[in-house]
Amino acid sequence: MPLVIGEGQAAISDYRGKVLLVNFFGGSSEECREEIAPLNALLAELNGKPFAMIGVAMDLKPQIYVADDLRDSQPAFPYVLGGKIARQAFPTVRVLPTKWLMDRSGQVVKRYEGATSLMQVRADIDELMK
Repeated sequence: MPLVIGEGQAAISDYRGKVLLVNFFGGSSEECREEIAPLNALLAELNGKPFAMIGVAMDLKPQIYVADDLRDSQPAFPYVLGGKIARQAFPTVRVLPTKWLMDRSGQVVKRYEGATSLMQVRADIDELMK
């Protein structure tokens, strides 16, 4: 089952067995862009562990413009352009950034809305990886 269909696809089943952080963001949002570097660092710290991260750009503009918005804060994690389809598929994502933390079976166990302490996110990830 596709997580998002847009200019790219991702399936939750691709990440089964791993703790997954899904980052819903807007490329034109300064707050979202400011979180990318710490998220990249978190991903690097957890390299080799049963953890993955994926982004869903909720922008309603073509990929080329989203990529331009992210030129100075390039995500190290894969992301798909969700746009209108993602907004319909995930109506509970009302604030950007929003992050969903999923356990190894693909269930959402935590939701973080707005700017979030990545120390708390890291602690939650570590708990799920035990």
